[in-house]
Amino acid sequence: KLSRKEFAKKISFIAQKSNQNLNFTVLEILKLGRVPHIKNSFKGLDLEDDKIIDEVIKKLNLQEYLNRDIKSLSGGEFQRVLLGRAFIQNSEVILLDEPTSALDINYSLEFLELLKEEIKAKSLVGIIVIHDINLASLFCDKILFIKDGKIPISGKPKDVIKKEWLEKVYNFTPEILNLENDIYVLPKRGKK
Repeated sequence: KLSRKEFAKKISFIAQKSNQNLNFTVLEILKLGRVPHIKNSFKGLDLEDDKIIDEVIKKLNLQEYLNRDIKSLSGGEFQRVLLGRAFIQNSEVILLDEPTSALDINYSLEFLELLKEEIKAKSLVGIIVIHDINLASLFCDKILFIKDGKIPISGKPKDVIKKEWLEKVYNFTPEILNLENDIYVLPKRGKK
């Protein structure tokens, strides 16, 4: 029942792969996050929009990238820009589909730390599809395993990242290390 504009005020989305072949600068991509909030389409962005954009640019350290063509960005830089656009969109829910799949571990950790920080600071809902169990255990408050279109278990990482569930869902025998509050899953070599 919501218009596209109202829907975009409530939900933002970061895809696993986004089109990086467009002729846009980083700043233009970031400004797209404010489109659902434009009050007067003839005037465009207002001072409030500019303030929100500037805050996110500083938070994500994007100042040096603003005039760069998005085609010139690395995968990690581009994902940071998309994260910035989602923050600028200022929605209640952020949906993410494998946002770290093309990133090295450093960019993945940085990306997820920034995301979790924003979600906590603004009491947002973040829903992420992620296949890296270790990253999920570090950054997610709740995990849902999906197998054959069903959710066999869900809960806090410490409650669901268990040998028996990983064997059922992923068909491998893991070694699970509990180091203080962090959980690490190491696959064992060989068959189950």
